[in-house]
Amino acid sequence: MFDYIIEGDLVKENYSLNGNIISKFNNVINIKTKSNKGYAITDSKVTLAPYHVKLPNYIFNNIKNSLEEETKIKINNEQIIYNKNIFNYNNKNIFSGKIKDCSFVDRDLLIEWTEKVIKNTNRSGSLDHTILKFTNIINNIQEFKLSTLQREFYNKLKDILEKKISINNLLGLGIGLTPTGDDFIVGYLSVIEAKLAEDKLNVINEMETDELFDKTNRVSALHLKGAINHRYNKRLVDIYKNIENGEKYYRKYTEKLIEMGNSSGLDMLSGLYFGLIM
Repeated sequence: MFDYIIEGDLVKENYSLNGNIISKFNNVINIKTKSNKGYAITDSKVTLAPYHVKLPNYIFNNIKNSLEEETKIKINNEQIIYNKNIFNYNNKNIFSGKIKDCSFVDRDLLIEWTEKVIKNTNRSGSLDHTILKFTNIINNIQEFKLSTLQREFYNKLKDILEKKISINNLLGLGIGLTPTGDDFIVGYLSVIEAKLAEDKLNVINEMETDELFDKTNRVSALHLKGAINHRYNKRLVDIYKNIENGEKYYRKYTEKLIEMGNSSGLDMLSGLYFGLIM
């Protein structure tokens, strides 16, 4: 048991912590704010996420057992207030998934390992295996059989590389909980964070973070904003955390990344691969 709360990244920044309870489950209570955005409070069993506030089990259960739907709850810097009850806490940890410095790793070897993982996967991402041929594709798109999404993606990527447009043109491109363009950018940024490459797409300087919530969906915007602020999905963090243990472990954790969503994991790995190649 722990006696402090763990606040998910960006919760206060994007949501405010005043709202109404809209649903309760065994380990999660969902809350809606006046602006119709939401966050969740959880017990210690739930994996941290950018829009979560993790509580000690005993206080989570106290809240869950005493609240009715639409009951108001407020969390400030020192207290959680609900139904006139107050839980005071002195310590607060901010959830962070920071990628370590991997500049000592052989980048050519990582490229080789990543190519093997992408070639051997049976799962399809929005980009499938096309990222392995991206140099040829952007030089002569018409020669390749691509989906509509892939064609649009590589046309935009070519224009970004030629500095005709900015990285912001990839935001929200694609379908799903986290669109292809967003996942690609997050994977790419992870390589920059690991100090394995320079930011040749100039994402960090050019991304319009104030407009993210207008350009893509809420979940993607949080992940992108988290990445810009050096905080990443655990599966990406685990890749770099274990990177020096050799190809077996690299394959293990990149394959776990690929398992995310219908296409998100492979699209992130495509961005990672692109960052290594660049």
